[in-house]
Amino acid sequence: MKNLQIDQLQNPGELDKKPRILVCGLGSRQFLENYLELLNKHPLAPILIAGTEIKPRVDYAYQQLQKLGIQNIKILPVTPFSNDGEMNKEDEDNLNRLVEQESINGVIITTEAIAHMPYLKWAVQKGIPCLVEKPLTSYNGISHDFDKAQQILKDYDYLKKAIKKSGSFISLVSQRRWNKAFLFIRDRIEEVFDRHGVPVSLLRGMKNKGDWMGPKQLLTKENHPYKYGYGVLSHTGYHPIDILDFTISKISAELGVNRIEVFGQMSFPKDVYFGTKNAGIFSENLEGLNIGGLGECSVNGVYSYFKDNTKVALVNIQVSNNGLGQKDFSQAEGHIWDRTPGTIRQESYTWTQGPFQEIDFELYQDKTGTHDSLYEYGGDNYGLITIKRNGKKRNVERISIKEFETGNQRAADTCLKEVISDFIDRLNGAKIFPRSDLEYHEIPIKIEGGLYQSAIKNLPISFNIGD
Repeated sequence: MKNLQIDQLQNPGELDKKPRILVCGLGSRQFLENYLELLNKHPLAPILIAGTEIKPRVDYAYQQLQKLGIQNIKILPVTPFSNDGEMNKEDEDNLNRLVEQESINGVIITTEAIAHMPYLKWAVQKGIPCLVEKPLTSYNGISHDFDKAQQILKDYDYLKKAIKKSGSFISLVSQRRWNKAFLFIRDRIEEVFDRHGVPVSLLRGMKNKGDWMGPKQLLTKENHPYKYGYGVLSHTGYHPIDILDFTISKISAELGVNRIEVFGQMSFPKDVYFGTKNAGIFSENLEGLNIGGLGECSVNGVYSYFKDNTKVALVNIQVSNNGLGQKDFSQAEGHIWDRTPGTIRQESYTWTQGPFQEIDFELYQDKTGTHDSLYEYGGDNYGLITIKRNGKKRNVERISIKEFETGNQRAADTCLKEVISDFIDRLNGAKIFPRSDLEYHEIPIKIEGGLYQSAIKNLPISFNIGD
């Protein structure tokens, strides 16, 4: 495992050739609302040549592009992929022709996670670099099928070997790695480690979407769906797993961490929504509603980092789509983060570094507008870092997330811009340290797969890293 560092742009070279981009999932909300504007603002103005969409969504994609004043982009209709990670032969042939005719040299993948692997496998075999949304891969029914849960780890191993052979790269959009608040925390952790030699021994991460939906919504929702047998861990759950690992990755490498042991538990709609006091609040007739095969609503994971048989760090992770929200169940209130009534994005983290330091980070955000003070949650941007240090003089430091904002942009909102900029610049020869390339996601990907496996078997799962 390499020693992960954060380097700046080096030897940018001649960045004068515009990249020619194919977008898989062109009609996705993520691409249309977030990526498209950032691509247009990039200094190199990459050329969006074409995109793919499943056949039922092609007309919708064209309509959305026209509303944005964008025309002359070819959309290639594709068949919804099967659950084996393979692409339809006809679709593959059509993509191959498109790449050759249009000299495509970069692929952006913003589809649902279950479509990632077919596109990644195709692009890597062609030697085309990819920028793909997290998580790397997922599968229909992964919440309930042990073999599919194992497949996440197999996908990682396959793609790692494939990019080495083809000379391309895969960069994973886990944008918190660019968040200045988390980079600040990482620096403080490494500062204490360098001074005292003490690693972070205890970590805790929690993320709630505040996404209380009625059971019938879970059966119909297409964006971040639950109806296909995968849920919050394949949607937003990757973020806290990744950021906790990222903040200690340099220390883990230096200490020689080589094994992870995972135990995970999950709750499902059949558990959460059918409690004796829960069912009535949705004002729905739930009789005969079959929600037994839906994806997970909440995840509780406990895992340990090992150097051989020595525990280096203990971690607890909690992820849920059910959390604090600004609504009652009769009427939605205000604007919304995830287009579900009343959502507040809620996160909190703790890093305990022996007797020398504890760092707490608390974040509550939605898009309802302004807040009255830096310390009011549930408004536009509440976030607070608290650092407690021990020594001859005890010290407590509090830093608002506002300190990391640039030009009135939230720290979180600038991250995706840097992800996309790095990808486009690298397509043109810039030497940028690949902080979010596939090889630096081995631990979080294996933890995610391990949580699924453990929850299905109700047993701990252990795996080696750096093989």
